[in-house]
Amino acid sequence: MAATAVDAKEAVTAEEEVLDLQLRLMSGESKAMRISSSATLYRARSMVEELLGVPVGLQQWLIDSKAIPFRKETTLAEAGVCNGDEITVVHSRFTPLLPLPDRFDLNLKSTREQRSTGYSSAFSMWYKLSVSVPEKKLSCEPWRKNDHDRFEYDLGAGTVTEEKCHWMSGITHNT
Repeated sequence: MAATAVDAKEAVTAEEEVLDLQLRLMSGESKAMRISSSATLYRARSMVEELLGVPVGLQQWLIDSKAIPFRKETTLAEAGVCNGDEITVVHSRFTPLLPLPDRFDLNLKSTREQRSTGYSSAFSMWYKLSVSVPEKKLSCEPWRKNDHDRFEYDLGAGTVTEEKCHWMSGITHNT
């Protein structure tokens, strides 16, 4: 079966839109792809692999220079792909990192702390990061031996709030 046709396994109902897409590689090679708007990004990338030979896990899609995030279960419609779009398929040549959840905490430990030898209180020993993509917020806390700071980034409001701590001089706040 040709990859340019809507897959027979994906029955297209009258309500579903069929997308005619133009795929382009950086080399200039171009192919047409016809697929249901309700197809998952994974299914669409599998078809691109058949057409252009770029493995699913090594594809980066750009529409009007904007990257389309890859989440396997997201449909083309949910990803904002529209009929007539021209998709530039970039072969990333490396296995991408696993996608991160919309909310997560990350704790990083310094190699100084891992060695368990004496260290200065001037150096950060741990870094605590908290991310909330829907709220557009990032919190970063570098922890030192006797105190720690806190930086709150609110990307929605375009603000940064700082709380700097020092065991001798106390806490200072800046926005």
